[in-house]
Amino acid sequence: MSKAITKLRVLGQDVGVVGDDLVGRERECFGEFRPGRCQIAIDPQLDPQQQGETLLHEVLEKLTHGLGIDLEHAGLTALSNGLYAVLRDNTEAVRRILAGERIVGSGVAGGRKNA
Repeated sequence: MSKAITKLRVLGQDVGVVGDDLVGRERECFGEFRPGRCQIAIDPQLDPQQQGETLLHEVLEKLTHGLGIDLEHAGLTALSNGLYAVLRDNTEAVRRILAGERIVGSGVAGGRKNA
């Protein structure tokens, strides 16, 4: 069994990550970002994929809050679900991006030289 994620670095701040049964039961949601505590709470009863999707959603909540981006919750949910799918379906590309590898080489595309 892998070690739980307890902290993420988001916008230069440490954000705690905790499991909270009350999130699912009392708030009827999968997770929440708690700005006052700089904390993300996730329902621990969710399966691992739902926990991952929820963590990404709550990180986007932190980003929109911290950057002053006004985004409706439905839009944020759609964005987080789409981004989760891209990350899940492209793990090798994500690894290479994070490793600082070259993404594209020089060449000609559509008659224009790539920068």
